[in-house]
Amino acid sequence: MASLNELVSEDGYLFHTKKGKPVEAPQALAPLVDTHCHLTCLSTYDTASALVRATFAGVSLVIVPVDPVEDFAGGSSASVAPDVPAFFTWLEGQVATGQEMLDKWRQSASLCPPKGTSMPDRIADVRIVAGVH
Repeated sequence: MASLNELVSEDGYLFHTKKGKPVEAPQALAPLVDTHCHLTCLSTYDTASALVRATFAGVSLVIVPVDPVEDFAGGSSASVAPDVPAFFTWLEGQVATGQEMLDKWRQSASLCPPKGTSMPDRIADVRIVAGVH
């Protein structure tokens, strides 16, 4: 499990621009949905941390696109699982780890949610959408 230091940068901010400038997350006026979140190919944060960060930003639903031809054994981007059952096991584990991280960080006095929001008590829901390119 990632440490709190891996979730929050040295400057204490959770979110940054592409150029690294710290920014406050804008307050969401309605529940947010990430409709195309490639959790299988992240490079900066691990998947569980990315789910926690999305939750802190007000995202309540994350939809993960999966290509059953390309994303598994034999495909060009088989990165997290060799087959569909293993993918579901991996994804369920990431969600569980994200919830553990959220529970841990909810108790941390050094991590506050974006202004105007309260600390979430559960990780964003995760669903998949499957299709072949």
